[in-house]
Amino acid sequence: MRTCARCKSMIPTSRLEVLPETQTCVTCSGVQKYVGAMVYDHKTAGRVVFVRPENKQAVHTLTRFVNRGR
Repeated sequence: MRTCARCKSMIPTSRLEVLPETQTCVTCSGVQKYVGAMVYDHKTAGRVVFVRPENKQAVHTLTRFVNRGR
């Protein structure tokens, strides 16, 4: 186990298994959360689109694009 460089709490083993070089816990991590989906706006290739979850309009638009191809 390792302690967080910012808050000094213990970093969970599961986090260290996935990110062995991490120095911070999830709470102190500077990585922002995103929502992503594959959008197929052309028949030969899709693209991955990421939006911030607090941007409700962008999430709604992304949902419409995803559901349009079904």
